[in-house]
Amino acid sequence: MRKMTKKEQEGETRRALQLYCLHRECVRRNSDYMKTYRDFDTEKEPKVREDKEHSLRFRWRLSFSDPLPHPDECPDLSHLKNGRSAPELQILTPMTDIDSLEHAAATVLTQRLLDPNRMLRETIPNELKGFLFLLYFPDGRDHNSPTSWSLTTLDMRRTKKEITQFWNAWLEDKLAQRKEYDLKQWQPRMRVRVAEEFDYLRAYDLRRNGKKLREIAEVLWPSGDSTELTRLAKTYYDKGNSLVHDPPLLRLAQEHRRARLRNP
Repeated sequence: MRKMTKKEQEGETRRALQLYCLHRECVRRNSDYMKTYRDFDTEKEPKVREDKEHSLRFRWRLSFSDPLPHPDECPDLSHLKNGRSAPELQILTPMTDIDSLEHAAATVLTQRLLDPNRMLRETIPNELKGFLFLLYFPDGRDHNSPTSWSLTTLDMRRTKKEITQFWNAWLEDKLAQRKEYDLKQWQPRMRVRVAEEFDYLRAYDLRRNGKKLREIAEVLWPSGDSTELTRLAKTYYDKGNSLVHDPPLLRLAQEHRRARLRNP
């Protein structure tokens, strides 16, 4: 696989931030989010408030390094669309990759490993400290998949070069094994036209603020056929409404989950 150039990496980071900002603004306008945010915002007990905040972030796939979006504080969408909002660059760990299937699998494994009757729950033995454990359970039906699970151990005190070589070899081995048993990889993510979807959201905001479709068309497309653009404004508003009810990162996660749970 060709390594991305620094410019390509920066472009990917910028697109990821723009997608996150689009998602966050859709969440901010979602009626269910508004209700749960108000409940969180009025909570006075610190521990309960912390739990509610964590729940909000996980449920709506919101970054822990970004303040929770307040429903009444909407930034300029044109700045977010064009990537000119400096504060957005401080979102270092957008939670675009929180995965419900991985989270569920980790929870089950953790519950099994951290059994109350085992010492591991109270004290981590020195023999385990500093090690990465890769516990792999092959998927697929009995007749077309490997029959046994595998546990691979890596000492993270090795050199970066050794760790990279180990990881690449492990990955190639497992992918070759999956191919041998005709197990498919996920399809690429569905495309999101971020810049266009920001305009959907602008149309949604304008309509919610009482603007007529003709006025929305004049804002989005200052020059052009007013009749045709008025119909397009209605389409943009409808799509913006769909975005607010089903924010992008939630939609992507649902699409991934359906694809991954589909029989190979």
